[in-house]
Amino acid sequence: MKKRKLSFFVLLLSGLFSAAVCFFLFKAYFHAGWRFDIMKVSHWQYLADKWNSGWVMSTPKEMMFFAGFVAIIPVWLTTWVLCYIMPWKGILLFPLTLLKKRKAEKLLQKSIEAAKGPENIQAALAAKKAAPKETAHKAPKISSDKMTKIDKLRGRTSHAHSAAPQPVQTAGTFEEPVQTQHQPVSPTALPSAETPQTAAASDQKSRTLQVWDDLAALMEKSGIFIFREMKIGAYETNIIAVTNENVFLLSEGPKLGSNWTVCENDTPPVWKDGKDALASPLRPLLDARNKLKEHLDAEFPQYSSLVVNACLVLDHGNVTNTKALIEKLEEWDMSVLRTGTCKTTDLPEVGALLSYIRTQAQATQEVSDAIADTLLFLMETGSDF
Repeated sequence: MKKRKLSFFVLLLSGLFSAAVCFFLFKAYFHAGWRFDIMKVSHWQYLADKWNSGWVMSTPKEMMFFAGFVAIIPVWLTTWVLCYIMPWKGILLFPLTLLKKRKAEKLLQKSIEAAKGPENIQAALAAKKAAPKETAHKAPKISSDKMTKIDKLRGRTSHAHSAAPQPVQTAGTFEEPVQTQHQPVSPTALPSAETPQTAAASDQKSRTLQVWDDLAALMEKSGIFIFREMKIGAYETNIIAVTNENVFLLSEGPKLGSNWTVCENDTPPVWKDGKDALASPLRPLLDARNKLKEHLDAEFPQYSSLVVNACLVLDHGNVTNTKALIEKLEEWDMSVLRTGTCKTTDLPEVGALLSYIRTQAQATQEVSDAIADTLLFLMETGSDF
């Protein structure tokens, strides 16, 4: 147990407080039992005269009276120690702490409900299957040239309409295909002797890639249509998941730092990690969501009911001021989720979002084509097609 550092001021204050408590306690004790008022001089004079005249205590009541005087010093010292070790700050601030805790729990519950969706996942899935099929939207008019590019986004060689879209099976970006095991590796690409710092950075990068690969694989296994590593303007997303009702933009949180303090009200908005300040990762994600929704509504008004959700995923680190973050998320209707080694337990896990997505109908070919066409328009110019 860690020893508490002795504080002279607190010790003195505890002594004065305990003396006041003992004074009123013994004043009430003597007055209730013997009508003896310790504040009156005449009562003390009477007691002295009786003692000098050879007073002999013979009754239990007289012995209790004398025991009361003997106990004054021990009771005061005991009360002094108790007052010194008692956590007064926690006791006095308990009502305020309880109020803040309840408010934080309400804000956290709102964020969790936004990411979690229906409480009974199985009932929602059954209701989705039993619900009558809605009238199909009119297929968007997309040129054959665009369809070729859309096929390339999906990893296909030719376009063929089907009843349901097939999940993406390729990894990496479409600009730079991922090198397979059958492709030879250049000797110049082999790493040289690594320092401990570069080795740690490489391990963190490998863990991050593995987290996102596992997340994408889990979505595909659940039949969720996804695009990997797409760009909206210059902003890079990790996964874009599409259902018949929603579009989910999932982006990686800050790569630098590990203990962030969210300062979205600063100018410019930043996430601080000690003395370092990182540009807010929420603002570009919010802008990307708004651009995607605006273009989708303008070009494909039949799909204006689609809800575009922005989700930032923290795969490591910790957020120190979760309350301030949740308040901003409520204001912007966004979500921040945790996965991997992220230690912010107040944030919902990615698994809650996946459970919610599974309750929705799979994206039709027409819906996925409309989203792909929108992504093509918003992508940064200069893409290799």
